[in-house]
Order: sequence, then structure tokens, then C-alpha cells
Amino acid sequence: MKTIADYSKFDYSFNPEYLLIDTYNRDTDDYVEYFKDYCEDNNYTIKGEGTDMEGLYHGGKVTFWDWFYETTADEDKEFWYNFKKAIDKEPLYTRCVILGTCGTWMGNRTIVPTLVDNLYDAVIKCLKDCDYYKLSMKDNVLHVEGTHHDGTNTFEIRLVNSDNYDKINYWDNEKDGDIEKFFEDKNNFNEFYWDFFGLA
Repeated sequence: MKTIADYSKFDYSFNPEYLLIDTYNRDTDDYVEYFKDYCEDNNYTIKGEGTDMEGLYHGGKVTFWDWFYETTADEDKEFWYNFKKAIDKEPLYTRCVILGTCGTWMGNRTIVPTLVDNLYDAVIKCLKDCDYYKLSMKDNVLHVEGTHHDGTNTFEIRLVNSDNYDKINYWDNEKDGDIEKFFEDKNNFNEFYWDFFGLA
């Protein structure tokens, strides 16, 4: 599976959707085989089958599910390290905007477009309090989906076009940092939508 780190030269001209990470759909069958290898490498006695397997050793045991959660947590940690490393430099370390809907107990709510200083912080903001998530890239847009106890957040993150920095800085600085209020006016939002958003 390719990750964003594979595109660290920042050639984002590809069109197909590339999955960066998906914690919804981990294939436990693959992990069962990995667990068997883990037990054999450590000379553990295997008891049970499938996800009910345990690795027995002198004085203790490790269950498949304990090993699975620890292993996937390590994989996620490695992904986020590589993801941050890949985008913590130009041209991806730049301001971006979040668009989309937030799942609530009252249904989905469209958010006010939100400017964030960099791509990594934007993704973390989208995934706050989410238990499962999916990141993919298509048509130069980062798609973020995250599920939490109230529903599912679905967002797009777009880099701000460098040609429009002057406009954004004006609204951000001259208007007392009230860029969010500017976007709340649908006329303003519609007028500047295509100018503001998209890759430089």
C-alpha cells in the first residue's frame, strides 16, 4: 500500500484515489498469519485457531487480540510519523482550508470553511475524538473521514492557492483575524471559492 511518504517529491498530479490509511477495514486474516509468525519467532506454543489463538510461553501467554491492538497501534504511530515528516516542508507546509460535514447526535452539520496553518494540523483537527478513520488523496484533495460516538465526520482539505495569499492575509489581519466570519457570508464564500481553494 502506498502512503503519502511515497510521494515526498510532491508530484500530486495523479488522478486515481490513493488510500493513505484506513483503520476501518483491517484484514484480520492477514494479521492471524503475522501472529503465527510472531509466535514461531519467539518459540511460543500456539493454542487455538484464527483470532482465538494464543501464544503460550513459560509463565504466561499473549492473546491474538492483545498482540493485534499493540501491533496496529505501532503501525499507526509509524504512519503518522512518516506522514508528518513528508508534509512538514514546502510546498505542503502551507495554509489550507477544511470543508465538509461533522456528524452529531442531531445529524450531519456542514461546517464553516476553516483555515488552518498547515496540512498536518488540519488533519489532526478533522480527526479529533475519532475512533476510526480513513485518509485518501484524489484530484489534489485530501479526503478525511472519521467516526466517533456521535456519528461520522467527512471533510476535504485543500491547500490555499498561493495567488490568493494577499486576499486571505487581508481578511485575516486587517479584519482582526475574522476570516471565519467572512466565510459565513455565503455571497463572499461563493465569490471567492474557486480563487481561494486548490493547489498553487
